[in-house]
This record gives sequence, structure tokens and C-alpha cells, in this order.
Amino acid sequence: MRGYLAASTVGLLEFDQANQWADLILQETENDLETITITGRSITSAHARESADIVAKTIAEMKLRSLEQHSLSEIQNWRNHDEEIVQQLRGLLTRIAESLPKSLESGMYGAHTLSPLA
Repeated sequence: MRGYLAASTVGLLEFDQANQWADLILQETENDLETITITGRSITSAHARESADIVAKTIAEMKLRSLEQHSLSEIQNWRNHDEEIVQQLRGLLTRIAESLPKSLESGMYGAHTLSPLA
């Protein structure tokens, strides 16, 4: 179920390769698939996948009063600009002796630096 939920969540992100990444996670999940049992009952992979889609979409897109009527995906997402930053950082982080370019002195977050390490 976690793999299906991860694939569904990644598929909701806003960068161009989100669906390719979601498909890769889905493929790996299905490669490792055995029987899915929830509270003692077996469910089909199709049912598990459909459930994960519903849960991911609900968690990501529901507007919450506690978030001033914003959804989590409005507050935090992954967009092409984020992916561009990661591409720049990936090379730089392998050469620790070099300093960051001025264009990355602001607008960069922890997620940008961790993504290339995954």
C-alpha cells in the first residue's frame, strides 16, 4: 500500500516528469507485490491502487481550515523550477570546494539539496 500511495502522491506533483517518476515507483511496487492484507482481509492490487489514489488526492488537495483554506499541495509541491534548482545543485554538491552561484543564494530550500542525494 505504501508504494501505491507514494506513486499516487508523486503523480500529483507539478513538475514535467512527475508521471514518469510515479510510473517508476508503481513498477517497483508491483515488482515486489505479494498479497495485500488489511485488517485480516486480502484485497486486490487494483483495489489497493484505487484506494491509494483517493487517499493521496484527498490529503494533497483538501482545503483545510487549519491551513487557512489552503491545501497541502498549494503550500508545498514540486515544480519544474524546483527540478531546475536540483539539476544545478547536483553538480555543485559533488564539488564541495566550490561556492554556490549567486542565483542560488535565495529561493533555495532543504528539499532542493536533499533530492539529488536520494
